[in-house]
Amino acid sequence: MPMPTYKNTNYSLFYITLAIMVICCLTITGAKFIKPAINKMLAKNDLKNFQRAFRDLQHPADTARLSLRSSLCVLTDAEQGCDVFVGEIRQFDGDQQAISTFYTDQSVRSNPIQVAFLEEGRLPVQVSVFLPETLNTLSGWDLPPGSAGKPMYLVYLLVAALKVI
Repeated sequence: MPMPTYKNTNYSLFYITLAIMVICCLTITGAKFIKPAINKMLAKNDLKNFQRAFRDLQHPADTARLSLRSSLCVLTDAEQGCDVFVGEIRQFDGDQQAISTFYTDQSVRSNPIQVAFLEEGRLPVQVSVFLPETLNTLSGWDLPPGSAGKPMYLVYLLVAALKVI
């Protein structure tokens, strides 16, 4: 009676096929799911860095912070990436030109600081048009009571299409 022999099965072709299938799936899903998730994570980190740097800005002595807001979303016509908005509404006593001049040479990470003066208690149209719905009117800024009717301005940073990998 012959002895049973052990048959060594070669699974290498199976493992190679499986590896190719996994690589294909990761390539396809990576473009749809992994890359956007990484971009969002990087953008949130950048937003925190911009907020920190924005808080370090110098402001004219005769002004006071009323509200600080930020947003990370598509605000401009950028096709790729996220836009970052960090802005602060401030109350002022003094000359608008002096306030505008004060911010002229300031920037955050090489992005210029912009100033817009509120008109009749509303954000100027050229600014509110690109803000998200929650920030394009003063109701979204949670201004302190008694600030209505006083001269205010928005000092802000808008970085369009933050890096995309």
